[in-house]
Amino acid sequence: MITRRWARVATVALVVMFLAGLLGSSPYVDLALLLLTDLEELDAGAYERLLVLAPHADDETIGCAGLMMAAHNAGSEVRVVVATNGDGYVRAAMREVRMFPISTAFRRMGSLRQQESLAAIRLLGLPEESLTFLSYPDRGLASLWTTYWSNDLPFRSPYIRSDHSPYALTYNPDAMYSGDALLGDLITLLHDYRPDLLVIPHPADEHPDHWTLAAFTRLALAYVEAEHPEYRPDVLGYLVHVGDYPFPPAFAPHGTDRLLPPPPFVEVGSRWVSLTLSDEEVLRKRTAIRAHRSQVSTIGGFLREFGRTTESFAVIERPRPLQMLAEGEVFLPTTWFGPDEAAIEPVLIDPVRDQPMRRHVPSADLAAIHATLVEEDTLIVCTRLRGRRTNTLSYILRVVAVSADGVAHFSARSGYNQLDPESALTDRDMVCEQVPLDILGDPWIVALAAEARVPGGAALDSTAWQFVILEQGESPFVGPPMVVWGETERIVDSGLH
Repeated sequence: MITRRWARVATVALVVMFLAGLLGSSPYVDLALLLLTDLEELDAGAYERLLVLAPHADDETIGCAGLMMAAHNAGSEVRVVVATNGDGYVRAAMREVRMFPISTAFRRMGSLRQQESLAAIRLLGLPEESLTFLSYPDRGLASLWTTYWSNDLPFRSPYIRSDHSPYALTYNPDAMYSGDALLGDLITLLHDYRPDLLVIPHPADEHPDHWTLAAFTRLALAYVEAEHPEYRPDVLGYLVHVGDYPFPPAFAPHGTDRLLPPPPFVEVGSRWVSLTLSDEEVLRKRTAIRAHRSQVSTIGGFLREFGRTTESFAVIERPRPLQMLAEGEVFLPTTWFGPDEAAIEPVLIDPVRDQPMRRHVPSADLAAIHATLVEEDTLIVCTRLRGRRTNTLSYILRVVAVSADGVAHFSARSGYNQLDPESALTDRDMVCEQVPLDILGDPWIVALAAEARVPGGAALDSTAWQFVILEQGESPFVGPPMVVWGETERIVDSGLH
């Protein structure tokens, strides 16, 4: 009979063995040691104007404090734009009011977090005037991207119970909580400030507010660059929420005081750069992190993990023109060739094995998005899986199409117990859909994404949104678009072969 004491000892031993296997011989650690120690060093002083976009009032500090200090100390102009005030964080609000918060408590939390960001900026040596608050809805940005584009149908925050900003510190007090308004504000900021270095959340960040702000900002930049073709700022992305990030974990056997990109993100060929902080900058950053008192009291351990000697940034590529299919089977991207007789490459390669579940379930691990044009009027979109698809999961292809007249949404669903239109194909490790461009409003640019989801449940994997340019679409006009929202959904039977 095993005694309770020995049961505890055995449990501890198993946990230690598991962690040793996970961290000691993990490909994450080995790859980091081999490949990530010699990242290209970012020269913060090479830019005249730095613009940092943060989803919440603290992301600018944990993700970019070192870069902001280095650029400022080198004589660059630095501006920080915070999209939301973080007023939807229930746990932090409850700590402040000692009860389940009502709308006034959430608003007080939003104002408090604004003041915390102002305090952090001062501690970094930057003037308060460098900080701008857009005051869009916390935990609501994704809804602006997927549903609430029109000012006539704005999003209403369930936390502060408002469809517009109630805060005095707001960049555009007249803005409604809509995708149109947020996109317009970002276009105006980019047009007026003209940063030569733009730093945004990484498009593959798993927090909805983070990936949404990245998507809106990239679309806004596409508008500005279409109006001013000579304007081409460098764009970097910083990670906050993905897998077991920050990486490597502080308790890893091969621990390091450097902040490194997750190995799956490097394996897909993306380019990363690193910024080394001085001892004084590390100290200032850690002090600035503590200025976000309301967040340190709830997730302080996580925030402090970013106070390391380096910061890492991904180089974000610009949208590329979508290639025309000249040869190949329509629903088999591995056979696609363009007019130049070169193979048509994926428009997006997604990190694989980036979560424990995905490492063990290849059918839920998205690997790439492929897209091409057929006969100039039909968009073909495919997502490729790391393993064979399964009928027990739903696979969703999403399109956000932007034309001179507005925005249209399209989604195609393939999977469990679904219907069977003739236009789609799911085969082996691929799910494809064809979309006539006229139902998308003949767009000039489209954003593509894919999901693997438990039917009626949570998403098991989702790609970043990737933008591609359709040259035959009408060019955008100057200024924010007048958005007309529309959506088409197609349900696809995954049993097709």
